[in-house]
Amino acid sequence: MRCIECGAAVDSLYTEYAKDNFRLTQCPRCLRFADKYVEFDYVILTIDTMLIKPQVYRHLLFNTLAREDDKLDPSTRRLGILLLLFEVYLTWFRVERTSLASTTTTNLLIDESLMVQYGYFFVYVLLSTLALHVAAISLARVLCNWRKPHMVSTALFLSSCVKLLPVLMVIWNYDSRTAEALVECAMVAYNIEALRILLECGVLTATVIAVLSTLVRLAACALLLRVTRLGSQPYFA
Repeated sequence: MRCIECGAAVDSLYTEYAKDNFRLTQCPRCLRFADKYVEFDYVILTIDTMLIKPQVYRHLLFNTLAREDDKLDPSTRRLGILLLLFEVYLTWFRVERTSLASTTTTNLLIDESLMVQYGYFFVYVLLSTLALHVAAISLARVLCNWRKPHMVSTALFLSSCVKLLPVLMVIWNYDSRTAEALVECAMVAYNIEALRILLECGVLTATVIAVLSTLVRLAACALLLRVTRLGSQPYFA
């Protein structure tokens, strides 16, 4: 367990005296509460995660979702599945919406049955996610000697919640290409901060890992599009 303010190791986050009666532990280094978020609800956690506050990432990565056996916490698995399904839907929606103005090859996919379309976009998003995580885990191992791959995946899932922002496209019209670029840049920025906190490395190292992993993800998606002859430019939610 870690102090969310300074990152120092602590033995416990609070001392419980009775049911619903506990006292937060004071960090011996910075003399502040080791983890104030144990008293906060999920709404505050979600808001602070979107605001990229280092304290909430330390709370989630080191004090809540970390496991000694280095396996994904059930909550992380559910979040990963939720993000995957949302991105499948949003990618499918955007491509279908712009199909009339797109290439003939993309129109060929839209003309297929719903099951074929869903299956293709599911494979597309799954490949995109796997490429990002495998690349980040490999780079973290090489550059930071990090030996807990599932923690890297946890950090990426937590910092990828920004990908849900394009759900607004269902309600409002906007330039999807511009929004796509903005969301990609935002996701890279979130990934950089999450990796920096988890790996306890410099901003430059975290940036290299996040950017190279994103490039690997884009390359994997472009390869799938070429193999299936549905274009060469990756499309995302």
